[in-house]
Amino acid sequence: MNFNYPEEGYHTAILGTTGSGKSTLGAHLISRSPFHLRPQFVIDYKHEEIFAKLQRIREIDVNDRLPNDPGLYVVRPRPDQQEEVERWLERLWNKGNAGLYIDEGYLVPDKAWLRNVLAQGRSLGITVITTSQRPVDVSRSVFTEATYVSVFRLNDRKDVQRVAEFTPPGMMERRLPDFHSFWYSPKHHKADDPWPYVILSPVPGADAIVETIDSRLKPRHVMI
Repeated sequence: MNFNYPEEGYHTAILGTTGSGKSTLGAHLISRSPFHLRPQFVIDYKHEEIFAKLQRIREIDVNDRLPNDPGLYVVRPRPDQQEEVERWLERLWNKGNAGLYIDEGYLVPDKAWLRNVLAQGRSLGITVITTSQRPVDVSRSVFTEATYVSVFRLNDRKDVQRVAEFTPPGMMERRLPDFHSFWYSPKHHKADDPWPYVILSPVPGADAIVETIDSRLKPRHVMI
């Protein structure tokens, strides 16, 4: 299998323990996304440092109306705002034509509208990237609807077993160097391929990614 960056309309799941590099890879994928053409939303429960560094990202409230203008928008709900997030995902489904990045997918309520966005995203023009340090707690739909799966180091045996359900036999038994990951695409998996996955080297560092994203975003104008 050869590495290909995710195509628009196809979902990606990125999994790995804290500090393994998953959020950096996720931000790298965002840096290549077409947020100059349509809105790209980030659900950021943890106040991820890489997003906090961005000067031109726009923060919106989970109860706000979803913007139509191209750009990068961050929503920072509290873990106890499950009903608000569910309604937000319903508004996203109705809107369509957007990118969605979910940081720590196990915190998103595993209810109807997450599953609807994942299952029908391609037809609606919604591309989803989900990251998580706890695959065992993530909605099953994150795996079943993913065209691309990236796996960094995982320490918990149950997490490893969960990911092994959706990846080639033996892959999770291999040991990875630090900040490397497996990259696997069920969509492109051929039955006769002895190596249906690749090992990715580390992507550019956080500062380089922040610079790339900010350089692509329009400056925010301040009214005086």
